[in-house]
Amino acid sequence: MKRREGQRGRGEEGKGERARPSTKRVGAFILALAFGLPLLPSSPSTLFRLPLFPSAFSQSQPSSLHQWGAVTLFHGLPSDMVRAIAQDSEGVMWFGTDAGLARYDGRRTQTVTDEGLAGRRVLAVRVGPGGELWVGTDGGAFVRAGGEGSRFRALPETKGKTVTAVNTNAPGRAFLATGDGLVFDSRQQPDESFTTRPLLAEPVTAAGKSQPLWLTSLAFAGETLLVGTRGRGLLAVTPEGTLKEVAGRPRAFFVEALAEDSEGGVVRLGSQTSAGDSGLYKIEGASPPQQQQLRAVKLAGASTGTVSALARASGGDLYAATDGHGVFRYRGEQVFEHFTFEGTAGGLRSDRVSAVFVDREGVVWFGTNRGVCRFDPHGVRVEKLSAETESN
Repeated sequence: MKRREGQRGRGEEGKGERARPSTKRVGAFILALAFGLPLLPSSPSTLFRLPLFPSAFSQSQPSSLHQWGAVTLFHGLPSDMVRAIAQDSEGVMWFGTDAGLARYDGRRTQTVTDEGLAGRRVLAVRVGPGGELWVGTDGGAFVRAGGEGSRFRALPETKGKTVTAVNTNAPGRAFLATGDGLVFDSRQQPDESFTTRPLLAEPVTAAGKSQPLWLTSLAFAGETLLVGTRGRGLLAVTPEGTLKEVAGRPRAFFVEALAEDSEGGVVRLGSQTSAGDSGLYKIEGASPPQQQQLRAVKLAGASTGTVSALARASGGDLYAATDGHGVFRYRGEQVFEHFTFEGTAGGLRSDRVSAVFVDREGVVWFGTNRGVCRFDPHGVRVEKLSAETESN
């Protein structure tokens, strides 16, 4: 068993309680499961784990331990603080952490050591329509344009800047936001080099002040680029390169996340708020021809607290990650499921979630301060129908 464990390397961890083995063979099998050894070779999003005691899962939680797995520092992450997640065209997962960028192929976790990237705090990772992998760090932006085996190259115009968000709307092109109020437009040229220029004439500042604001997120409403800020709310970039404030009811001045639908319209906004309030907003007028009347309207009904990250699933469900209240899964405008550390028996490794990503198979990945965890909404569910064993 030890030899097999070493051959597998560092992989994904399944969740469950330890059972007292009745024989050595059963004990060895349980040990393999506890250390997350793959039962079947598969892609990152189809890896499969069995918990030891499904009954350990809370009755009040619709999902079960069969649906959860994890990748942590123990499995090779450079840091358990995970702030960004993406999946490339080969199905490989990429995790942005506080100590660098990690690549995960479903079996092994590798830290990227390309020049300039090693040890960097990674805040944004995005795969473009052309397959380019864009990375925002606390020391500038990087891009890998040649696919698997290619190296990352730095974008010199962003050197020394904290790149907090990346969004793409065309092959070979990305928009980059920074912590000092700047937005860059980076484009690949025919000779495969990249040209990066400021999109705005001046940094984004608070009204009447000169101090640049921290930009948190970028999204498109049709052809309109929207910018989330901490201090000035949601801003729209006009074709002339000027900024226009987007109204809200009530106004969200500290925007943390934006989510687009499959057609490129902004559908949800996450903001800072108090623990007992809702930090989720819907965007009205995000589709033509109403884009000149964009407005953010708060969705009441759930005490989400600060919403730190958002991701839209292909079926329309929305995952709203929060800073302390776990993850809310919305269907329409209603909460369909609520995931917490306690409610999932540790399946969700922390209630402080800073990133969420839905891969192409519908598996949801969460970046937390305790590593990455994954949730498969199509996985096996175990539900206890009654406390009376004879009635089950």
